[in-house]
Amino acid sequence: GFESVTFPPTNWARFAGPGNGSAEDWQRQTNQSHSGSASAGIEYDGSNTVDRFLATSQLDLSQVSNTQLEFWHRDNWASYYNYHGVWASTASQTNPGDYSEVVETGPTAEDSWEVYNVDLSA
Repeated sequence: GFESVTFPPTNWARFAGPGNGSAEDWQRQTNQSHSGSASAGIEYDGSNTVDRFLATSQLDLSQVSNTQLEFWHRDNWASYYNYHGVWASTASQTNPGDYSEVVETGPTAEDSWEVYNVDLSA
């Protein structure tokens, strides 16, 4: 989770995507979490597209089969949904051009937590 006050967690990264026109950025939030005491979130920017990445540390999945990523997701303003997705890179952690989309998660019901299971085996 995101319980540590260090954000992003050690060896994680946050950075702007190529289409970013927003000053908003990922942040640790303690006012909303599914489990634990904190979550990662990004605020809506009413005038610009928010194109920001929050990247985990590098994971070596070469010896693992049927790899699944499970996480909880919530939209506070589902009516303003633009895009949410999971992307993966086998190269750089912080170069948006090295990432490929794994899945678009879509919006959740407003103010409702939903669990996502994403297959990372491919």
